[in-house]
Amino acid sequence: MSLSSPKAPGATAPDQPVQTGFIHSLRALKHRDFAIFWIGAILTNTGKFITTLAVPMVIYQMTGSATMVGLVATFQYVPGVIMGPIGGSLADKLNRRKVIIFAQIGMMLSTFAMFLAWNAGVREPYAILWLVALIAVFNGMTLPGWAAFINDLVPRSDLMSGVTLNSLQGNISKAMGPAIAGAIIASVGVNWAFLCSALSFLFVLTALFLLRTVPISFSSHVQGNILKQNIDAGAYIWLKKGIFVAILLSVLIGLLGNPIYSLTVVLGKDVYGVDAGGVGALSLALGLGAIFSAPLVAGLHDRLKMSQMIGGSVVVYGLGLTVIGLTDSFVVAMVALVAIGVAALGALASINTAIQLMVATHFRGRVLGLRHVVYTLSFPVGGLLTGWLADLHGVQTSILACGIVMIVVPIILYAVPGSVRMVRLNDPHDDQIERLEASRAA
Repeated sequence: MSLSSPKAPGATAPDQPVQTGFIHSLRALKHRDFAIFWIGAILTNTGKFITTLAVPMVIYQMTGSATMVGLVATFQYVPGVIMGPIGGSLADKLNRRKVIIFAQIGMMLSTFAMFLAWNAGVREPYAILWLVALIAVFNGMTLPGWAAFINDLVPRSDLMSGVTLNSLQGNISKAMGPAIAGAIIASVGVNWAFLCSALSFLFVLTALFLLRTVPISFSSHVQGNILKQNIDAGAYIWLKKGIFVAILLSVLIGLLGNPIYSLTVVLGKDVYGVDAGGVGALSLALGLGAIFSAPLVAGLHDRLKMSQMIGGSVVVYGLGLTVIGLTDSFVVAMVALVAIGVAALGALASINTAIQLMVATHFRGRVLGLRHVVYTLSFPVGGLLTGWLADLHGVQTSILACGIVMIVVPIILYAVPGSVRMVRLNDPHDDQIERLEASRAA
């Protein structure tokens, strides 16, 4: 699987120092299959995010209703939440690569149907929204398997690099996709945006067919129907307190950290008095922080424990929000938003890596699926909570409160004794099934 000479995971030559730094943080790209998959993913996801701008634009064009535009997010998120546990079970029970291929083909055909509908003159908003929901169904199916598949493409010693680079391609895609959509729509029209989005899925499908990696299956240890499988996974998360703490912190970020991405609009208008370009600059600061921090985040994993990396990132996130809650300076806010972008990638990539390092192989897909569900559900809840506080006390007070809580929670998890503690993020891999399989083979 690797282009480099084979070594035991984490092994280093006795006469060579442990490598760190920018180049070493990109080490997952040394592995042929990961590099192919990563390139295909960034091209496809960039195309996929073209519709995040194109769909709201056509819905508003057809209806003139901001409420209908708001419904786009509902049709994008709800089916994914429903499909998350199903996708997790499929990722544990079936060949992950085949599950991803099936789901990507489903998204491609659904997007192509959107192109055909628009090209045929269909201007019914719910026809477009239901196609958005169908795309979300396949997306929810693929996400747990996609996240778990990274573990199949790189050795455990390079997992942090692999997960961080996967997060990086997601952030690049989110930044580039809407920008490309705007250029396409302005020059040749919405129908071409839909077509380009549909065709972009060919990149990752080609990459998946080129891979040599055969995912290791422990499906014989996955028992019962999908409901029972996910109940078992929920019980497993509660038993493995390190995984529980990781998911708890991801929910904290979703509830109190994620709303800043939408509140930049309110900040720009009500606090800093900037125009649309200024609001765009605030959003760009978040994206740039995430993009440029990826090598730093991957490199720090070689020097810090997971509890330090995640705890420190969440605290920095909270400090950034606190600064924004207190400052009236547009420039200071920009700097704080860059720091938040850095912290967001550091926290979420490290949380995903910590879960993958700790979880038993036969639970990986379902645990990641359930984590996706609760994390995604925290978005609308956090948005409603922070919006309510902003209406009552002002947007800066709302953001300040979120920042303080995000600083305090990790400190409590460090200081308070018990089983739910930050140090549990350093728990070792649950390798009971691997050892059982090895003993059977012997």
